[in-house]
Amino acid sequence: MLTNLVHTKGKVAFVFAKELPLEFVEELLILVKSNLFAVGRIVGVEREIESVKETLFDLCMQDFSLIIIFGAIGIEVDDIVPEATASIIDKTLPGLERTIMYLLLENDEYSVVNRAVAGIYKNSILFNLPAKPRLIRLVLENILGVLRKSIK
Repeated sequence: MLTNLVHTKGKVAFVFAKELPLEFVEELLILVKSNLFAVGRIVGVEREIESVKETLFDLCMQDFSLIIIFGAIGIEVDDIVPEATASIIDKTLPGLERTIMYLLLENDEYSVVNRAVAGIYKNSILFNLPAKPRLIRLVLENILGVLRKSIK
């Protein structure tokens, strides 16, 4: 008997600095899996810089291909995700940052105060997105295919 085997391209971790509706998280899982990634971890974090840094570092050490951090990228006092992400990465991905910001700005005027950070640590690509389902969907639909081809 022959079976169709679909090989995943890598593991993805979702890190939530802000809670999102469960129905949307389920939609995210489908979107990520349809791009041949396996979801390996879903984590909620306190909006405290050391907690976020520790979580990101631990996920990188577990060889996640993509680590997507949702929320806390604005200008409020506890919006510390960009700083935590920047402190972990070895190499920035300015093209990914610009693409994310372009898509956000084209679709949400309040994105002028969002701070997207994207980069690489070890074998992991990390990037931040706002905690708005419509914008998350838009960005991921536009970048997951390219990221899939970029991961070895």
